[in-house]
Amino acid sequence: MEDIPRHDVDAVSICTPSHLHCTQALAAFERGWSVFCEKPLFWWESISAREIGARLAQLRAHPARGLFINTSNASFIDSVRTELPDPRVAESFSFHFYTQGPFRGAAIGVDLLPHALSLLLRALGTRTIADIRSDVSAEVYRCFFRYGGAMVDFDLRQREGGPRALGFGVGTRHFVRLQEGSMETYKVFLEPVGTSRRLEVRDPFEVYIERFLRYCSAGSRHMEDAFEEAATNLSLMAQILGGGIG
Repeated sequence: MEDIPRHDVDAVSICTPSHLHCTQALAAFERGWSVFCEKPLFWWESISAREIGARLAQLRAHPARGLFINTSNASFIDSVRTELPDPRVAESFSFHFYTQGPFRGAAIGVDLLPHALSLLLRALGTRTIADIRSDVSAEVYRCFFRYGGAMVDFDLRQREGGPRALGFGVGTRHFVRLQEGSMETYKVFLEPVGTSRRLEVRDPFEVYIERFLRYCSAGSRHMEDAFEEAATNLSLMAQILGGGIG
């Protein structure tokens, strides 16, 4: 970023390895650039609670912060909000995400937990995690925990050439994502499990990019960024992976 003239840039997308995210975001803020960052907010092997707290404090305090994270699948919750039970009485939340990514073991959790947590936060809000347990193998990262009064089940899998699937459930209401077409014909649907209905929804990535561009167009300081959402997501992820902050 040192070679880019400041006046030629308003915003940047950070798609580097996660251990670089925080340093690069701070450098962008120093230049007055808003940031759309890949998930997680930041992470590296053997990260400590102290390091997480220090980095979050740096980002939170920066006067020119404008930060959004690509956890776009959370927009699925908004698409079916009226069909979900009242979050105050929902007794369970489930999410499965099968991709063809290259990660193995706990690294699958690092890659996919931000997506799972983004839907959980959008559906049920911020609560306390307890009773965490996990089942990890080469191609599966599965974890269970209590989230306030709800039981949560995350089933995350990666295998090159394997199946691709995404679905979630709140209480007794469950949905699976369907995709068809490509490029100009690409469409996304949510199908309520046990029905023949298909609900066409906007591409989640389009929703999140639009939100980021709206923030940039508003002159940044006239809208809240998504830092607190990203920080909560990271804090929950750290607790689940065992190196976290409460």
